[in-house]
Amino acid sequence: MARLRQHRLTILVAGGILAAVLVSSAVGDLSGGTGGAVTRVKVVSGSDLTSQRDNVFGNVPGAATFISVPSSGGLLTARFTALSACTSDSGGVCALRIRASRGSTSRPMEPAGDNNFDAAPTGAAAASAHLEAHAIERSLKVGGGVWKVFVQYAVTGQETVFFLDEWHLTVERSQ
Repeated sequence: MARLRQHRLTILVAGGILAAVLVSSAVGDLSGGTGGAVTRVKVVSGSDLTSQRDNVFGNVPGAATFISVPSSGGLLTARFTALSACTSDSGGVCALRIRASRGSTSRPMEPAGDNNFDAAPTGAAAASAHLEAHAIERSLKVGGGVWKVFVQYAVTGQETVFFLDEWHLTVERSQ
């Protein structure tokens, strides 16, 4: 009887481990960080329509700010909102990323993988592409110093054009 209980316990434990593995696989890669109180906020915005046709990331004109971080370090959280339109004859993607740099070192803010901000409609919808609101938020634990936080954009696909208008960049520093 004791052996049967031990066998059941082994099956339950193995089942629990398998369930945990399956759930973590379904959720994907998660990252996180914590910060204390927000101790500094920097804001910059632009109201001029800008466009990008290049598949290499370039800076969004004016979408950058500097923020100082004490020597103990901190958490930077950046949020970028804009009206955007992505147009293409072949269904391209309009990508956007937020980076932080100190000196000559530039790092992507997390999560850094998926940079899709907008996508070009295809078929009949392509003829009626219009500006719509989009947002992206990223964060990064950083060391002390003065950090530049900036936004870059690019396109994929031939003949793709990425339009941004009425954008707003907010950068928060937490301890």
